[in-house]
Amino acid sequence: MIYFIMTLFQAFVFSYSFFILCKKMPFKTNKIMAYLFLFFIFYFIYIPSENTLIGSILRYFGFVLIYFIWSSFFVKIEKKYTLFLSFFCTVLMGIWFSCFQLFFLFIDYYDRNLLIFFSGLARLLSAAIFRSKIILIDENRTISYPELFVSIFPAMTCFLANLINFGLFKNLSSINITEKIQLASLTVFFAISALVVLSATEIYFRFSSLKIEAQQAEAQLTLQYQLFLKEKEKDEQLKAIHHDMKNHIEILTKLSKIDEVQEYVGKIKESTEHALDRIDTGNIVLNILLDNKKQICKEKGIIFNTGIRFENTDFLSSMDVCSLFVNCIDNAIEAVEKISGNKVIELAGGWINDSLVVRIQNPFVHELKKGKDELLSTKKGPGHGFGLRNVKRVIERYDGTLNINTNDNLFTVTWMIPKRENAQLSLENAQLSFTN
Repeated sequence: MIYFIMTLFQAFVFSYSFFILCKKMPFKTNKIMAYLFLFFIFYFIYIPSENTLIGSILRYFGFVLIYFIWSSFFVKIEKKYTLFLSFFCTVLMGIWFSCFQLFFLFIDYYDRNLLIFFSGLARLLSAAIFRSKIILIDENRTISYPELFVSIFPAMTCFLANLINFGLFKNLSSINITEKIQLASLTVFFAISALVVLSATEIYFRFSSLKIEAQQAEAQLTLQYQLFLKEKEKDEQLKAIHHDMKNHIEILTKLSKIDEVQEYVGKIKESTEHALDRIDTGNIVLNILLDNKKQICKEKGIIFNTGIRFENTDFLSSMDVCSLFVNCIDNAIEAVEKISGNKVIELAGGWINDSLVVRIQNPFVHELKKGKDELLSTKKGPGHGFGLRNVKRVIERYDGTLNINTNDNLFTVTWMIPKRENAQLSLENAQLSFTN
């Protein structure tokens, strides 16, 4: 009976430890069914640990194989990263077992059931801790073959050294206390080294991936800024042409005596005025940016309501203006595209009580994700919330504040930047009015 219970417990530990690492990932089938399949695999093919070195190595290699095959069939994740997780979990399993086995032998008391129980609890707890603090995986996580080798080879070397070290001195009753301490120190050192290597490489490659995404985002923002500068130049040329055309039309209207000619000239005048029907915020960079985003929204069937006055904002660089609004509006467009109705984005802002306040609001339907910086995002992937981090960084540079609110399926971003001493403000322009 005890053997049956311990076998069930071992199967649970081996299966659920790996399931902890993967459970937040999208599955190809029902998660519970997938887990039960893994549990019964370990239950039916469970092989008790052997005292031989070769037996232990083959046993843990079997763990890697089972984890890899199971996750390849049931979890939506890149195969090479699946292999990394399989090695990671296997090393986690082996390290705790060898450490507790050493502890029991060190105190000259060996109870296999207690060994299985305490090492099992340690395995489950460590898997949960590593999943929440270190292994922040998602469905878009990838790893190259060189990264995989750098991650696995040093850790497996330490792990095998631990097995060999323990195998050579498994009969502790025949050695003195000094040798016992040396053995314990080596075992703990190799165990910690294996975990540190795996954790350090995972953290390094994860932040390297985020750095690449940051560089790509910065390059994209720079490109958009360059396009805005070109649009600004075209806009100024168009305004000059419109001014000349308006004068010409006024002269033609006064000179025309025929009613048909006056009517025709009137239509031309109306069409030229309609062509210049653009958003006017008081900031030419923001004007061009919002005109561009409004056109994108129109093409996607999204209503983009704006009511913002942005005068006296020369202390904000053009790049920062782009970063603040492009990131927020692009996030809003991406979120609204995913809903079936009420595709409306609302932008309002202006000077209120000597502070520049801007609010961007949009409906959302997808589950929100929270990063370590507590910023919410509806995006998936390792880069989720990256745009809002850029916004937060810019706002903090101007001693401002960022607030995110999610009520009634409405995602609202509000940021405030205080008045600068060199900014000549006019509170008369603080009124907010929505225009379609």
